[in-house]
Amino acid sequence: MNKKYIGSIFQIFHPLEKSEIYALAISERDINNNLEFLLIEKSSKDKNIILLPKDTFSNDYVINLKKRLILNKNVIIKKIAKIEFKLLENILRELVLLETKRYYNYIHKPKKNKKNKINYAGRIFN
Repeated sequence: MNKKYIGSIFQIFHPLEKSEIYALAISERDINNNLEFLLIEKSSKDKNIILLPKDTFSNDYVINLKKRLILNKNVIIKKIAKIEFKLLENILRELVLLETKRYYNYIHKPKKNKKNKINYAGRIFN
């Protein structure tokens, strides 16, 4: 598979904000030419961030794991840099852990104030 986009930092035009932003591509193009990006910010108070190495990107920028964008490749203005494979691996692993936590919280986490019914010989006991 040709990895043309994933792991690259792009300057992109954000159509809703009508401004230029920086983002990391975390996917390749789909059949509609859309890519998934993570927003790169100057700083963030969010705990779900990963610092970008200073040799990859200037100043103290962070990748915010909770700010995902799905945009068409036509919004790309130019490629800025490519991150190292190890950093990309770490980012993708953190994304999987976040999604796993969200899945658990919505599907498997016990609900509060819900009575557990016990089935026994076709009868239900509270």
